[in-house]
Amino acid sequence: MLLSDSEDSEVNLSEIKTQASSLYKKVSQKRFKRLPSGYQFDRWMFQLAMFLVFGWFIFVSISYNFNLDYYECIDPNPYFESGLMCKNPFYKPELEWKGQEFLPPGEYGQKPGPLFNSITYVPIILFLISGIANHYIHNRRGKR
Repeated sequence: MLLSDSEDSEVNLSEIKTQASSLYKKVSQKRFKRLPSGYQFDRWMFQLAMFLVFGWFIFVSISYNFNLDYYECIDPNPYFESGLMCKNPFYKPELEWKGQEFLPPGEYGQKPGPLFNSITYVPIILFLISGIANHYIHNRRGKR
């Protein structure tokens, strides 16, 4: 028998429960922000939403291989050649198209797709969801 029957090897569940509850009380002391009107904000919900937003930003960056260098030089009059050149914002002499200081009209780099365009909407949606969930969980007046 690997475990002996001594009191040292026994697990005291009531002691673990009291330690866990005291730890939870200590951690959750500043969980809620209460307004003078009685409305309360659950900080954990909004922190979770913030972590999800950062996770979304990292996911989008990784899916584009951290290569978000798209530039479009627009000719003000596309019907005849004006000879207008645009200053290259990615100018580095040792690289391909980025090595040209001025660029003729056109598109350069990989155009961002719908995943990149969603970085505006996803944080707004996540914070709206956390705000609505906070309201329905903690602040609904007709609770039973």
